[in-house]
Amino acid sequence: MKAGIFFTVLLSGLSLLSCEGCSHRLKCEGHTSRLELTLGWNASGAGNQGNAINNSAARGKVRNIIVGVFKGEKVLTVQNLLNPNIGGINRVTCPLTDSFPCAGCTAVVVANVLSSSAITALKSATFRADFLAVQSSLILTTGTHQLADQPPLSGAVVDAEHGNRLTFTLAPGVTTSGLSVELSRMALQKRN
Repeated sequence: MKAGIFFTVLLSGLSLLSCEGCSHRLKCEGHTSRLELTLGWNASGAGNQGNAINNSAARGKVRNIIVGVFKGEKVLTVQNLLNPNIGGINRVTCPLTDSFPCAGCTAVVVANVLSSSAITALKSATFRADFLAVQSSLILTTGTHQLADQPPLSGAVVDAEHGNRLTFTLAPGVTTSGLSVELSRMALQKRN
């Protein structure tokens, strides 16, 4: 009996050590979560392009939708949605660093990233601040050369099932649903 308890405790400890052994890395093999994200539009936040964004033909022209998922300041994953379902559910697989639920996660979506160098910079960000800096620079690099039906768009992901909170929990082997984002046009802010 004591030997059985000893081996159970030993095996439990080894399994925890195997996960903790990879916790210094951003991604740990075997611990993934999936989130389901609904992409929508915020016409009132779209400035002069509200009609273009709400137009179904314009929505069909949305390209290069990049989703950044963060835990605090660390990037958990940055993925390009290759076949986005505008107005529907999009699935993003997110590697986790350990076998425990990861609470307090946030996500940002950027769309119509027309520059390949910006796509590369977004995907290679290791910290949230790096991702947001590239996101902010998109408006400066596109400036007045934006296409009327493809303006740079962005939005913060909210947990619609839990009062539109800006944070959500990811857990290994679990799909987190009810997440949504309303994309709005990014615009230059006037400085005083």
